[in-house]
Amino acid sequence: MFRECFAMFSVRGAAIRCHCFDSWRVWAHRRWTHLVAGPDSHRMRKAPTWFEFCWVTLILASVGACRGPQPGQPAIESPGPAAQPASTAASLLDSPAYRQWELPEIAGVWRARSIKQDAAVIDLLIAPRTFAMDDDALERWVHEAASGVARYYGTFPVSRTLVVVVGADSGLNGITRGEQGASVLLQLGADLTEEKARSGWILTHELLHVTFPSLDRRRYAWVGEGLSSYLEPLVRVRAGTLTVDELWRDLLRDAARGLPESNDQGLDHTPTWGRTYWGGALFWLEADLTIREQTGGRHSLDDALRAIARNGGTVTATWTIERLLETGDKATETHVLSELYRLRGQTPAALELDLLWRKLGVRLQGERVVFDDAAPWAELRVGLTVQ
Repeated sequence: MFRECFAMFSVRGAAIRCHCFDSWRVWAHRRWTHLVAGPDSHRMRKAPTWFEFCWVTLILASVGACRGPQPGQPAIESPGPAAQPASTAASLLDSPAYRQWELPEIAGVWRARSIKQDAAVIDLLIAPRTFAMDDDALERWVHEAASGVARYYGTFPVSRTLVVVVGADSGLNGITRGEQGASVLLQLGADLTEEKARSGWILTHELLHVTFPSLDRRRYAWVGEGLSSYLEPLVRVRAGTLTVDELWRDLLRDAARGLPESNDQGLDHTPTWGRTYWGGALFWLEADLTIREQTGGRHSLDDALRAIARNGGTVTATWTIERLLETGDKATETHVLSELYRLRGQTPAALELDLLWRKLGVRLQGERVVFDDAAPWAELRVGLTVQ
């Protein structure tokens, strides 16, 4: 890391900040790109020289790109460290969060939107392609999903997230990365309408990945995938975009896919599709219920995950499993996560699903979900979807 040195000077009443050493080149590079290559260009052959930097600064001052307040306009102060400026398509295409995807060149004009969610900003970068949803519909969809996640956490826990929308043959697919900034890549088919998108689970699932730390996927893929699979319907129920019946119908119908089969070696060492997604989801369901039972409803998995996020545990941070479990247990004043991990993660011990459903008071009758509010854990069941 270099040590920054600042020089402050004034051009027509506006303060210009120059970073010495390497940082002046970053500043000049962005200004040079915008002035010479145009606002929609995002690739430069090389960073500017010192002469070019000075030349661009003088030109920007003369054309008023860096100007003070004009008559009738309020003075504009430099933003504080927490400010989240709106992004242009050019700046997003040149960002590490986008470049980490290594996408092929896509000709045409990209579009950008900045979505404010609490103190966070979600940048929406839309490829030059016609989708079934217009840009306003895409923005509504992303904002609705982000609002649901923020409702669960109390606020959206990542200060800046990039959502990139590109085309696909059909349907919808999503991937999340965080090595160079929190980012979700959405591949949309031309047939994906706003109604289909809002009723689907993928965007909420991927945004939940953004809020959770990165672990070693060779061993712990089930932890993050299972959590997003478990939380996604809960988040949507609490946000009012999924019904309680739909949540329990899916769980009752498909949860058995997560149970161990012959030769299973525990979740850590059995990376099958069923164990990774449904087995992981069952781990978090069991953890949530056990925390609620042991604490008499004072704590839940909500508290564990919020504490993890508050301590910097989001997709841009790489954590150990030990740190994850310890942080969650401390927040709930229990040892539930650590003990359950030793049981389910490291051994093939199976959850008794039929017994669990009876205790929760929930069963399938055909395609209809039947609830028993006199069941021992009926109150815990209700608590999952309301708090």
